[in-house]
Amino acid sequence: MRLTYELEFSPDRFAVRVKSKGEEQLIIEAPYQLSDAVEADGKLTFHMSAGQDKKITAEVVRREASASFSLESENDVEIALSFRTQKEVYGAGFLVPQHFPLEGELKVDSFPAGNVQLPYVFTSSGVGLLFMDYPQLSVSFKKDGEQSALLTKKVGRKLRFELLLGKNVKDLYGMFIEEVGRPASAPSSFLFSHPIYSTWAEYKKAVDQDKVLSYARGVLDRGFPVGTLEIDDKWEVHYGDFTFDAQKFPDPSTMVRRIHEMGFSVTLWVYPFINVESENYELAAKQGWLVSDGGSPLKVRWWNGEAGLIDVTNPRAREWFRTKLLVLQRDYGFDGFKFDAGDAGFFKDGATSFAGVRPSEFTDAYMGFIAESFGQTAETRVSTFSQRLGLLTRLGDKDSRWGLDNGLASVITSTLTYSMLGYPFVMPDMIGGNEYRDERCDHELFTRWVEASAPMPSIQFSIIPWRYDENTTALAREYAWFHVTISKLTLKLVKEETLKDGSPLIRPLFFDHEGYFDLADEFTLGDRLLFAPVVERGAKSREVKLPDGKWIDLWTGDEVVGPAALECDAPIYKLPAYARKGAIDEPLLKEIREGIERIRALGEGA
Repeated sequence: MRLTYELEFSPDRFAVRVKSKGEEQLIIEAPYQLSDAVEADGKLTFHMSAGQDKKITAEVVRREASASFSLESENDVEIALSFRTQKEVYGAGFLVPQHFPLEGELKVDSFPAGNVQLPYVFTSSGVGLLFMDYPQLSVSFKKDGEQSALLTKKVGRKLRFELLLGKNVKDLYGMFIEEVGRPASAPSSFLFSHPIYSTWAEYKKAVDQDKVLSYARGVLDRGFPVGTLEIDDKWEVHYGDFTFDAQKFPDPSTMVRRIHEMGFSVTLWVYPFINVESENYELAAKQGWLVSDGGSPLKVRWWNGEAGLIDVTNPRAREWFRTKLLVLQRDYGFDGFKFDAGDAGFFKDGATSFAGVRPSEFTDAYMGFIAESFGQTAETRVSTFSQRLGLLTRLGDKDSRWGLDNGLASVITSTLTYSMLGYPFVMPDMIGGNEYRDERCDHELFTRWVEASAPMPSIQFSIIPWRYDENTTALAREYAWFHVTISKLTLKLVKEETLKDGSPLIRPLFFDHEGYFDLADEFTLGDRLLFAPVVERGAKSREVKLPDGKWIDLWTGDEVVGPAALECDAPIYKLPAYARKGAIDEPLLKEIREGIERIRALGEGA
């Protein structure tokens, strides 16, 4: 049954009440004095007073399953809206901690700010709130007992949002995708079918040509599948040079050729900054190719120093940047790039671009630049409304810890969040995290991280698996090959579902089944396979919830009829996994079971 909504007026506020069978699902309130309400041809117009000389004109366009709200003023005013519900709330994007559904308290002065974030939230009852036109919002969220409250504020002259009412969460997702656009294309199949090996977490900035070649040889020598070898930070003398440091990389073209001969593709880490010490900074500043701040280049403090931000909305700056990258491909043979940064938070208040865009709109301009020339082989990290570009999207940098505070557990919740925001081609960052500060990934955390990542659309190693004992290395190898097998299903789903209707690949159970709204550590791959990774230190078993239908335990072959809640043994080598009966072709199911038997043999033989 589809939800309904009512508009409510009183002298000191305007409210929207969303109901289902008489039960209130969500309340939207604007605390202003109202006047002059007129309705004609499905459009309601009225005025709201936010104080002396601060009049807001409101327009509401009503439709059966949605409504469009536009709030506009002749002067800059603070436009505040509050939302209250007793249902579970999801969305917003990358957060720390990453609860699914949202929990606790959250306060952000300027949102979106970084990674994948967009002004959209939805409830378990099928209500969606989508803010349009790239607003920078002040957001606060609090869940207190049964009730969740969201307050948004914007200082400006206009705020638009859509109220979407689905029959359920899956129906709502279809409405949302129609608004923002489904992927028009997909990344290269090689990025799904084979791992990415990054130099970053293992070597950090001490990377050099010998270490890169050694890493590639280590992959082959230990029987891991070939994949994409990614040369990360720091391969230049100065950031923004876009030329190799000859001391660290004396012969890049020979290095790339040798890695190609081993069967890898090779990519290079890049970013939209030119540090002030680079010889390219003066050129870009003189030509007007950098985002400006009051007539001079905006000085950005990023994690590698002070820099100018390349204005990717300027056609000449775009062409200069594109040419620099194409020269790297032409001269050295790189297959593509890992595009880092582009976060809205680097586009500071008062900054101006060639096209006059807003901060998160600049993020999407960067994504558009990438998609235009490098999309199929690109790895990206940021976005707001770039769902239609179909880029491979990496989660923000993960820490080497267990919890929802940006650790292993958040790999699942972040991936589920991205999936429900229209980003199906998720790569869950580096297995084992980034080992920042004094954090180190021990063998237990590493193995559980491998298991959780293996069924994902794309996986990335960086911490070298063979730094651990022989059995840990062998388990990582077999789960890497397990991913190669699973990717056959992933690519089938990409073609048959995601590119046709935007359906997510990795799904929360509630996407296809009633209930399970607070289940944050299980997921399905296209509702064909179900996985329940272990994300707690020291755990040797866990509860697994199976939804309705018949499921095959991939470790035993036993059939289980759902709905069911099982206590499942999960020793260090085991990723609990189930196949919906009849949903997987028999040859692939046989191949998956054979991979699991190889993993079992390693685990039980340790």
